[in-house]
Amino acid sequence: MAEVAVESHICYHCGTHTRRVVRYADKDFCCDGCKSVYALLEQNELCQYYDLNNHPAGSQAMGLDGAMKDQSHKFAFLDNKEIARQLYVFSSDAECHIEFYLPQVHCSSCVYLLENLHKLVLGVKMSTLNFSKKTLKVSFSPAETSPRNIAQFLTGIGYEPYFSLSDLGDGNAQRGGLVKGASQKRLYRLGVAGFCFGNIMLLSFPEYFEWGRGDLDGLKSYFLTLNLVLIVPVMLYSAQEFYSLAWGGLKKRYLTIDLPIVLAMLITLGRSLYEVANHLGPGYFDSLSGIVFFMLMGRFLQDKTHQKLSFDRDYTSYFPLSASVWKAGKTSSVSLSDIRRGDELVIHNQELVPVDARLAHGIAHIDYSFVTGESNPVRVEVGEWLYAGGRQLAGSIRVIAEKSMSQGYLVSLWNKSKQRGETSSGIENNYVHKASQWFTVALFTIAIGAAAYWWVVDASKVWKAVTSILIVACPCALLLSVTFTHGHLLSVLAKNGLYVRGAEVLESWRNVTVAIFDKTGTLTHSGRPKISFQGGELSSSAWDALGALALESSHPYARKVGHWLDRMRVPISDVVNVVGQGVEGMVDGVKYRLGNKRFVGLSSGMSVGMDGLVNQN
Repeated sequence: MAEVAVESHICYHCGTHTRRVVRYADKDFCCDGCKSVYALLEQNELCQYYDLNNHPAGSQAMGLDGAMKDQSHKFAFLDNKEIARQLYVFSSDAECHIEFYLPQVHCSSCVYLLENLHKLVLGVKMSTLNFSKKTLKVSFSPAETSPRNIAQFLTGIGYEPYFSLSDLGDGNAQRGGLVKGASQKRLYRLGVAGFCFGNIMLLSFPEYFEWGRGDLDGLKSYFLTLNLVLIVPVMLYSAQEFYSLAWGGLKKRYLTIDLPIVLAMLITLGRSLYEVANHLGPGYFDSLSGIVFFMLMGRFLQDKTHQKLSFDRDYTSYFPLSASVWKAGKTSSVSLSDIRRGDELVIHNQELVPVDARLAHGIAHIDYSFVTGESNPVRVEVGEWLYAGGRQLAGSIRVIAEKSMSQGYLVSLWNKSKQRGETSSGIENNYVHKASQWFTVALFTIAIGAAAYWWVVDASKVWKAVTSILIVACPCALLLSVTFTHGHLLSVLAKNGLYVRGAEVLESWRNVTVAIFDKTGTLTHSGRPKISFQGGELSSSAWDALGALALESSHPYARKVGHWLDRMRVPISDVVNVVGQGVEGMVDGVKYRLGNKRFVGLSSGMSVGMDGLVNQN
């Protein structure tokens, strides 16, 4: 029987090609979600959103309809005042400021819509989007709305905020290149060193010329005094990093490159103070402050390059902010750090297991790809263990926490990996520090030899000879070249699609003789699996229904089938995922089922590609 061709339409909101359209205001939409967003913008006179770009919501296609569905539990943690308070940029009784990270932002239409949020949400006073960092800063009245309402509204229009555990406190994770933690302290020290270095150079400028040898109309002593004052914060604050690293090496009975640098700095300071006190010269305060400034600059730029690549993240960037605790038949959101052994937790569909636990109710299908690298879901029965970091793929389950988050398997795995990295790629294998051992030994040998020589020839020159050798031989150039080189290499590798965990990895590459590749995502492409169909010929409408149903499935393999089919979008309703069996839904009044043979009603002896597809009138 000849098949009747069906006209293809383009969704006015997201640009998706669709055969079954939802009509509204003489425009075609692929789903009720896109239609609802258009209606909302039209009511608030914000349809200029569509004039700025062609189909500006294209990147949100295939997910907006689901975003419009009820997900009331998803942002329930924002009702927890303790958690919300840590997310606020500013908070008072009359006004609060909060920052959302929106990965979906991609064009000028997004900027226009999100910065007009005050017209769409009652209680929002102002919203400002940082396009490069994809962060939206929202000012709102806590008496009229809440962070949860704003987050749910953003999700409903296709901009679902992303939260992670690293957003609380002083996490190490970086977002959009923000500087936190140790790098922020280095920035402060760099700023102090730069300020002092610039002013010391300015005050020392006359010394470089003939007229600087005079008294400078009585100002020379004041200039020297100011230089003495300015060098104090450089030595006591900015240079702290070098002291701690040098002392750490000595405690381990290891000579690092920081030791001769610190020695040169102290000798330079002592020589300068001696010359100023005895009116022999202006000293070397300009050179001393410059050495500290440029060495800090090199390390800071290396950190910035590393943070910009956004791969230096720990497990806190992966975990959510809170978990749902089940007590007396009700759920409440608590911070992950407040979870204790024995707490009963509710894990919803597609949520992470936050702590090591035992399954108490339901059937779990867990994706441990973040923990083990394998994407095959693991079926877990009641009473069996679930490990932190796994993602529940089908329905809601309840689990009993067996450990706190800090004692979980994933945290211990991460810490072991980190410790192993420090051992294998740390001081012991750092070629710069290895070279510094021989350099330090040679430096002291030369200095002692020079002191012995001048002690015999002319004892008055011993001090000058020893200090000159130690100052001139300062290995600051070696440290500068290493930090700038590492930063540049990290950037070059990233541009070519190769990301490394840190600069220490670059130094360990020279010892690599054998490369072992994990098959998952390395030698294979998980996004392009080999899928084939075996069975009778299907109509175009059946293929459309199959593609739509597969994308609604909670099973990762079924979703891959949906992406592989790449069919035009059709509306689907009454979707039900049956754990371990399959998925069913209604398309144009016809119920379709996709799953195993028993689920779709086929006998076990039949051979049908993808376990079969049947429809029931």
